[in-house]
Amino acid sequence: MIVTREGDGRIIRVRRTTRPLTSEVELKALAVELARLVPSAQRAAALGLLLDVRDAPLLGEQGLDEVVMRTTRDLSTGFPRTAVLVRTAVGALQAKRIGRGVGGQGMRLCSDEAEAFAHLQGASAPASGPVTGRRGGPESR
Repeated sequence: MIVTREGDGRIIRVRRTTRPLTSEVELKALAVELARLVPSAQRAAALGLLLDVRDAPLLGEQGLDEVVMRTTRDLSTGFPRTAVLVRTAVGALQAKRIGRGVGGQGMRLCSDEAEAFAHLQGASAPASGPVTGRRGGPESR
């Protein structure tokens, strides 16, 4: 995982790499690292959190789904808006399932980076319910 600040430091991007997640310990370490980089007090001042999972392999172990839901909730807590950036329709389905498990308030599912940034910058209406997203583009077919 790679954590960067973008958009004048007001967007926090957490990018999953191609390396598979193998344990709960690994996920908890990510949450601790993000808390160190962006303390809770700073999260409300940020525009939002971009979870970029386009390069991530799908979760293979069913036990990790629950851990990913808890970690996603921990990661997104305090951010006004969250966008989840996916590449494939299968990735979108997995992200929607995880988003529903965490409540997904203010979370938008996107397959286009420009759409994700627009959501995080407030150019689109905030997601009012569980993870939302438009279907479209060549990857979703």
